[in-house]
Amino acid sequence: MTNKCLYHQISHEFICYQCNCLMCSKCVTSHYKDHPGHADKVDKIESKSSSINTTTTNNNDNKQSYIFITHQLKGATLINTSNNYSVEHLQLDYQFINTYSAIVSIGEYIYIFGGLTNENKWIKISMKSKSIEHIGDIEGIEGDYFISVCYDGQDHIYLVNGANNKNRIDRFNIKTMKFESYHQLIIGYGWQVSSMIFKGLLYSISFDQNKLFQFDLTNRTITDHQIDITPYSACHDNNGNFFILDRTNKRFIKYNVETKQTIYLKAIPLTNGEYSCVKSNGRAAGTVRSMNGLFVLCMRDLIIANPICCCYGGDDVLNIFGEE
Repeated sequence: MTNKCLYHQISHEFICYQCNCLMCSKCVTSHYKDHPGHADKVDKIESKSSSINTTTTNNNDNKQSYIFITHQLKGATLINTSNNYSVEHLQLDYQFINTYSAIVSIGEYIYIFGGLTNENKWIKISMKSKSIEHIGDIEGIEGDYFISVCYDGQDHIYLVNGANNKNRIDRFNIKTMKFESYHQLIIGYGWQVSSMIFKGLLYSISFDQNKLFQFDLTNRTITDHQIDITPYSACHDNNGNFFILDRTNKRFIKYNVETKQTIYLKAIPLTNGEYSCVKSNGRAAGTVRSMNGLFVLCMRDLIIANPICCCYGGDDVLNIFGEE
């Protein structure tokens, strides 16, 4: 897929989620005129960071916990939450556009699948060497971008839907490095913002729809959950809880897949209290406290300003990322 507009020969900068089309800065103007009802469905391609929380052991056998944030145009940032939120920038030769839900951490490795300019590629990054260990081709299944992935704790990473393939569950064997088709979904779920495997069931949240489906990995049956929000992005704690950004009301909720209980994480006033925040590639990230337009969520308390995505950090901390 080309990353340039065929009509104006400049880079795509916008995506319409309603039409599933990419546009340059010139095309987007006419798109607004032709489709006035799509105004709230259009976003900058760069508007979503890709982030994940991961833990690894360094050469001194000390465990280190990191927030891994990909850049849009190659490279990534590591925020060391074990060392006073120190920041390290990594030079990685891979474009991560539209991979925010396609990242999963397994041991010392991070796996990433597809992307806007790498639909048929997958990548394995080592947190010990902080470098790319393997780039492979997606073979045996269809590549895509906006793929949602999750790990079963054993041998397989499951790949759910995507921008173009909206009715599939495939999987990748981390030992054999082979892909296989696993199940064909019914049409209607769209692409997914986050997926999680919990107690033998795969749960996945649809983008911009009030839908969350539950898929039994053994008997391959599906149960739908109705959620009273419009998901824009989400993450999970691998323990039955999703944290979902409500696109319409711009707030976060916590949803438990077992109890089906929804908790609205309440807002608190901006303060100038203690905070830990960093900036990476034009994005802001915060935990514990926030100030000056940055934001943070600590399970019950929320400060929010243009949130984009999140990753669960453990110890009842949810790390929020977005623009100032």
